[in-house]
Amino acid sequence: MKIIATDMDGTLLNSRGDISDENKQAIEKAIANNIEVIVVTGRSYISAKRLLREKNLHTPIIGFNGGEVRSEEGKIIMNFPLNKELCSKIAAACSAEGVYYDIYTNEGVYSSSKEQTVESFVTLLARIHNQTPLEDIRKLVEQHMEDEQFHFTDQYEQVLHSNLTFYKMFALSLQEEQLQNVYHRLKGEEELVITSSGKGNLEFNHQDAKKGTVLQRYVNEKGISMNEVMAIGDNYNDVSMLQMAGRGVAMGNANEDIKEVCSHVTKTNDENGVAVAIEQLLNELNE
Repeated sequence: MKIIATDMDGTLLNSRGDISDENKQAIEKAIANNIEVIVVTGRSYISAKRLLREKNLHTPIIGFNGGEVRSEEGKIIMNFPLNKELCSKIAAACSAEGVYYDIYTNEGVYSSSKEQTVESFVTLLARIHNQTPLEDIRKLVEQHMEDEQFHFTDQYEQVLHSNLTFYKMFALSLQEEQLQNVYHRLKGEEELVITSSGKGNLEFNHQDAKKGTVLQRYVNEKGISMNEVMAIGDNYNDVSMLQMAGRGVAMGNANEDIKEVCSHVTKTNDENGVAVAIEQLLNELNE
């Protein structure tokens, strides 16, 4: 293997939103063994970079689920934004179903209400991480909003008709039926790919902005095939890269259908699953 691609939330990050020392050390060990590590995430470059910088880690980053690729130095290598017309259709579908949504741009995230954003994320995450105190979840949400540079406005139309670059739209609802209705309204759009990073949300990207497709473009430009890539992830927006990689590794905390598309399963994100997967790979390569 020449490249390790790892997701962030639910994978490289533990349930406290941190990169463990064990994961950091394993990444450094892989790099020392001439294996490139790249982060592939739904987060923006700015958000992912802060988390890596806290551990003094420096890697290329594929952000916005494949909407943007940046080098280790932060230079944009390629990007696949949504067009304004499609963004307006997504907004209209969400509004018709009463679903809250955010717009991820090159200048931060635009949302309609700070209070609604916080409470929606807290309520949803509390259902998933029911052993974590609510106050800790709230802190994670507020840190995420700071990282992603949230802006709040009741003038979505002005945002959609601005000169911003639109990388991703994110819909959130506690009612699965609402999300399914939004999905069915938009599933026929040719330039749109719809995925999910967890229960209670939908993510909308340009059809070329899929983690697997963009990762393949990235490694091919280096003269490397996907057979020489190990991909690690935990959720549905990771499936394309998990299936396309030569070695797909599902986190122990992933749903069973995610595990079924992978050749390997590692420990959970609270058990340093990324480190375990990297150590196993290195041991096999050194045999």
